[in-house]
Amino acid sequence: MDQHANLSDAEVAIVRSGIDEIIGFCLRDTKLDAKYANLQTALRRFVAICWLLKSNEIRGSDDKPMSLEALSRQPQIKCTRCALSLMASEFGQKWGIHSRVQKRVSAKPNYAKAARFGWKKRRQNAA
Repeated sequence: MDQHANLSDAEVAIVRSGIDEIIGFCLRDTKLDAKYANLQTALRRFVAICWLLKSNEIRGSDDKPMSLEALSRQPQIKCTRCALSLMASEFGQKWGIHSRVQKRVSAKPNYAKAARFGWKKRRQNAA
């Protein structure tokens, strides 16, 4: 039995287009080198999209949803929370998608405070 029998051809085309966009975003400017560093970038982008779309589905060993901070510390990902957040934000802005955390109005002051502190810390380190 056809798994998408309940979808019209137009709906199937939309789903395929969405999948193409996700794959295109993940593999953008990715040329495999001997150390597969660019493949790791594609993995980071994919994880950022997964967190953006289904943050409750990414769970740690304690079976609790993982934060971007926890994801960024995973040895396979090896990047900052900020980098993952920027990747998720870039994809989300293009499609008008926000994560559960990004939707909360109460989260905005926390992001603003973190950004101000981060820039202040960067200025001090640069001096």
